Amino acid sequence: MILDAVLVILLPQEIKLAGAAVAAAVSQIVGGVIPLFYFFRKNSSTLRLGKTRYDGRAVIKACTNGASEFMSNISFSIVGIIYNLQLMKYEGEDGIAAFGVFISGFFTALSDGLTSAIIAFFRALIFQVGAVMLLPIIFGINGVWGAVVAAEFLALIVGVTFILVKRNKYQY
Repeated sequence: MILDAVLVILLPQEIKLAGAAVAAAVSQIVGGVIPLFYFFRKNSSTLRLGKTRYDGRAVIKACTNGASEFMSNISFSIVGIIYNLQLMKYEGEDGIAAFGVFISGFFTALSDGLTSAIIAFFRALIFQVGAVMLLPIIFGINGVWGAVVAAEFLALIVGVTFILVKRNKYQY
């Protein structure tokens, strides 16, 4: 973070982005190399590099232990969604994103986490990445601004499809 700030502040405008990229790469390298010094020096610690084997219990424990970080990331995403909803509400296109979030929450409330996760995954990753990559090719800068709306609309279609497909299962 410090290197990022230093490079972005000190470098000329035309290479600030490259400086931020270099800082990110350096931080990953440093974060990966420093632990190697610990493992390659002689010590009496029981923490060592060695052969690995699959341990299902350890995986489950890691998943449950990481649940708080998962919730932090989900919360951050929810806050981002709320920001987007408010921006779309006051700048137009209101309702589309809200309904997509509602549908995902609807399936969560029905204890159908898989359906909710599928909707959220398509909405937050597949459709948004796809839209932000494809629409600018077709519409230029307007495609960037319209990507969120397009992604939310596609998520709405997926959500409504799930509601229709699962209506007999949940009897609504």
